[in-house]
Amino acid sequence: MSKVLKRGGLALLALLVVLVLAVGILLGTQAGSRWALSLVPGLQLDNFQGRLGGQWQADRLIWQQGEDRVEVLAPVFAWSPGCLLRMTLCIDQLRAGQVNLDFAPARQRPTAARCSCPASSCQWRSNWAKYRSASCIWTAASS
Repeated sequence: MSKVLKRGGLALLALLVVLVLAVGILLGTQAGSRWALSLVPGLQLDNFQGRLGGQWQADRLIWQQGEDRVEVLAPVFAWSPGCLLRMTLCIDQLRAGQVNLDFAPARQRPTAARCSCPASSCQWRSNWAKYRSASCIWTAASS
């Protein structure tokens, strides 16, 4: 009986080690991050550099599903994954050249909506995060 428990415990420990290594490879390497991002339906990244478990940047990020489309030019994102152990999300840097949100009309949405903000009003800074975008545009097509 003790051999069975010992083997079961070792198997569980081995499974945990493999799981931690897999997550480390996915989030901690550029190749793993690219592979994980390739699994996201409708997501396209041009010239992705970095790793998801730290800092990354790209020339362009596009996510499209049906008629809805999100395009972010020159996104830069940096965070500290270790903060998750303290149940905190620590974003060190969040920056984009331009953000375009284009959504298909919905029955409950207003007939038309457009929001633009110049670079000076799109900045948000605090002691733990920075957000900057040269421009942000939200367009909802009229129904």
